[in-house]
Amino acid sequence: MEHIIDCEENYLGLEMPMYSFVSLASLLQKLPLNKAPGPDCISTEHLLFADESLLFFLSELFNMCIAHRYIPNSCLNTTLVHICKNKNGNISDASNYRPVAVATVVSKLFEHFVLTSISPFLGTADNQFGFKAGHSTDQRTFLLK
Repeated sequence: MEHIIDCEENYLGLEMPMYSFVSLASLLQKLPLNKAPGPDCISTEHLLFADESLLFFLSELFNMCIAHRYIPNSCLNTTLVHICKNKNGNISDASNYRPVAVATVVSKLFEHFVLTSISPFLGTADNQFGFKAGHSTDQRTFLLK
C-alpha cells in the first residue's frame, strides 16, 4: 500500500510533505507489538488503541517538526539496555555485553514518516547487494562464479 503524502510549499518556496492522520494510522499498524516501551513508558499498544484524535495531534506535531526543522528533546530520549552476548561466558566482563537503545514509539513513528517521504529519492547502485530489499550478499557470490 502506498502512502500518498500531500505537499505544501513552505516559506522557502520548497515543497514539504504534510502528513495526515490517515497515513499515520496506516504506519502505526506496521509497528511491532509486545515490545519494551521507551523512556516515556508508552508502548505501541497505547497509540494503537488510543482515540483517533491522538493521531491527529501527532500528525500536527510531525508537520510542525518538519516545518520548523526541530525535534523536541523528549522525542530523542532513549533508554540503554545492556544485552549479554554469551550467557555461558563471563557475565562480569563488560566486553560480554552490547548496548541496545530503546527509543520512544513516537520517535519510531516519526522515523517511519520521514523514511516514507524520502524513500523514493533514495537509490542504490546495481552492484549493492547487502542491506537492499530483495537482495542478499549470496547473490553477488553466485554472480562472480
